[in-house]
Amino acid sequence: MTAPSETNDNELISLLTTLPNVRSRWFSICWQKEGFLAFMLHRLTGIILSFYLLMHLIVLRTLTYGPTAWDTFLHIVKSPIFIVLDGGLLFCLIFHGINGIRIMVIGFNKLIRWQKVFVYITLVTSLVLSVTGTVLLLFR
Repeated sequence: MTAPSETNDNELISLLTTLPNVRSRWFSICWQKEGFLAFMLHRLTGIILSFYLLMHLIVLRTLTYGPTAWDTFLHIVKSPIFIVLDGGLLFCLIFHGINGIRIMVIGFNKLIRWQKVFVYITLVTSLVLSVTGTVLLLFR
């Protein structure tokens, strides 16, 4: 008969040996379902939007340094690389908003059978709108 502490140690060892597999499945997007991918993308876009809000407030502080500092900043931001980054930000904003509406509708137990279709509609709509917005920004 084994002592209780030995049993607990064996359970802990078996749990710790399975943790890397759980971690690798969490970060692997190859075999995940659409709902999980939408969940991960929703979280990621939320983090990006929060970071952007913080950066936006920091950048607005350049207004206190006078018009020359602000004009220099605007000249940098109008470069094509920043416009492409704005397109990524636009994708994050559109996806996060549309996916939030999708989550709210599913939370009210409506259209649950169509969840997989709505994930794809959300992705395609977000991509089309953000690419269109980026192209319009680049060639205006």
